[in-house]
Amino acid sequence: ASTWTDVPNLTTSSHTITGLQPTTTYEVEVRSKCDTATSAYSSTISFVTTNVNYCNSNGQSTTDEYIGNVTLNTINNTSGEGTTGTGYSDFTYISTDLDKNLTHNISISKIWTGTQYNEAVSVWIDFNKDGDFEDAGENVFTSGASQSTPVSGSFSIPNDALIGSTRMRVSMRYNTSPNSCGLFDYGEVEDYTVNITEPSLGNNE
Repeated sequence: ASTWTDVPNLTTSSHTITGLQPTTTYEVEVRSKCDTATSAYSSTISFVTTNVNYCNSNGQSTTDEYIGNVTLNTINNTSGEGTTGTGYSDFTYISTDLDKNLTHNISISKIWTGTQYNEAVSVWIDFNKDGDFEDAGENVFTSGASQSTPVSGSFSIPNDALIGSTRMRVSMRYNTSPNSCGLFDYGEVEDYTVNITEPSLGNNE
């Protein structure tokens, strides 16, 4: 590699490297430091990071309600009741860029097949790419159970969010605010990809 990231002054026999991209090849070299003397670097060792695996989540029935549309920047996806009626849709092939310098507006529409019930909506983005939605600030939008549609709001991206592509999860659940993981009674979950980009000058979306 032409450039390297130094991790100096380690005092333990093991060290966890953070901030790496999934399914990416990296090189690492190690050297010792004793007082003022420093050894040469070891030969290069290559390794490949694993893919990020997210927890499963889906509604067990979309008979009465499901997500109708998700709009965020260039994403404007009108969908059905989930793949083969499972209450989950993988739309990770649909993506949009999110500038760290801007406020982003999101809108979710609800669909009922008959009687309108109260539905709650939550949205998460895995800003640190650690494979979950549990970190502070990753629940970017919540709308309590209601029959209002669409529901919309805005969010900003944390300063420590990692640049690059990551997962966004949109969940709608009957009468109760959904969690980011697990099965629930009625409703639907949809996953998307968002690409966090470096801050640039411009107006809010």
